[in-house]
Amino acid sequence: MARMKLVLIILLMHISGILATTPLTLDESIDLAVENNKELLAAEQGYEAARWSQYNVLSNFFPQASFNARPVRIDDDTYERATEIYKIPVFGPNNIPKGDYIPFSAAGMNGLYRTTYNTGFTVQQPIFNGGKIFLGYQIARLARIQAEQSLVERENEISHRVAD
Repeated sequence: MARMKLVLIILLMHISGILATTPLTLDESIDLAVENNKELLAAEQGYEAARWSQYNVLSNFFPQASFNARPVRIDDDTYERATEIYKIPVFGPNNIPKGDYIPFSAAGMNGLYRTTYNTGFTVQQPIFNGGKIFLGYQIARLARIQAEQSLVERENEISHRVAD
């Protein structure tokens, strides 16, 4: 009885091994070769780089905007002079001083702080410069097309090698 169980277990293992090892078809082997080929992966990366290069060159047609901000620190002497209170005389209806005075401070007008920020927003629009921008875009577009054709060529070459 033990021998029969052992033979049955060995037979089941052999049948499951046969079922698990199915041969690859030609299409499956080509797909595996294309998927795992390092040359083809490098060509795909080259194509992606050329495509992004074309996008970067295309951005030369659009206006470039930049924003900058920098802190400005006021020294103590300037701050003291700006916050100093002056007396401004009040004039009556006949343009004669009345004797009253209004307290005035330069810092009180707009709220002077020791640290302020100087900001700037700049927009630059490219103008005609002899067609250099357009030629750069054409070259980048042709480089992308060349990389795409190289990728397709490598893929076809791998497919032919596997099929042979």
